[in-house]
Amino acid sequence: MTDAAMLEKLRCNIPSLSEFQDNIEIFEVEKPGFVRFGMDIPESLGNYRGGIHGGTGYFIGEIGCGFATYSLGMANVCTSASINFISAVPCCKVETTTEVVHAGRSTAVIRVTTHEAATGKLLFQSTHNMFLFGPLEDEEEKDGEEPIFISVTAEDGEELTLEFVSVFEVDGQEYPVRDAERENYAAKTHSHSAGDINKDTLPIARGGTGSSSASAARSALGAQATVVKKTGSLTVAGWSSKTQTLSVTGVTSSSCVIVAPAPDSLEAYAAAGVRCTAQASGQLTFTCQSVPTAALTVNVVIL
Repeated sequence: MTDAAMLEKLRCNIPSLSEFQDNIEIFEVEKPGFVRFGMDIPESLGNYRGGIHGGTGYFIGEIGCGFATYSLGMANVCTSASINFISAVPCCKVETTTEVVHAGRSTAVIRVTTHEAATGKLLFQSTHNMFLFGPLEDEEEKDGEEPIFISVTAEDGEELTLEFVSVFEVDGQEYPVRDAERENYAAKTHSHSAGDINKDTLPIARGGTGSSSASAARSALGAQATVVKKTGSLTVAGWSSKTQTLSVTGVTSSSCVIVAPAPDSLEAYAAAGVRCTAQASGQLTFTCQSVPTAALTVNVVIL
């Protein structure tokens, strides 16, 4: 039963580490529970003597029991395991087979045996006790669902009994698992619109500004304020003792201000030696070396 789709689905049991993902090949599923696969064990998974690390051997067994139980079509978890190390060899290609020792309604026992691929030498063998949650559901249908929590009790000399519970408790607080109250909880994956945020402020570290006003936000972010452009006229009659004050809305005593003559006033502005010499709230003060004979237009930029 070497079904390509089945072989691909089985790979969910392989750890995400590249040492496993890149080096494990599933050869076939002879029948449900009986899987044959191989692994080219890299030196990075060896022990200090260059041999296959015992932890690697257990990893292979854990992957194998997952393959076997998954091929039975059952969601599962390993509850206990034992392993025997038979022969020690350098890191090499190995071939592993799984077999079902027992498969019941809620438990299964899987034996996983690994040989050296080149010689057939028996390397290690593990036995895994599996708890079966029930038939596998389509992965797309399961997306976003929370896991089922179980309460486990045992009595001396008797088999474990498992009871599915509707709530679980953490630090004295009960949380619903699968009941009508779950409808009041958000899905694990969900989104919000900007309009849903109506309380407090979002810190800069989380993508916000850490402020509730535009000026405070610019200060927190080190951003430049909005540029304001103004135009004013220095009239001939407005000069007194070679000084004239121009009203400019938006200017403060601490504003960063850029002042320059309009193009058609540039020559007269320069010839009269006009310059801006002071600023205050709502005004700029200009002085000149000689009083201009015509009105001058000046451009003001407030930063």
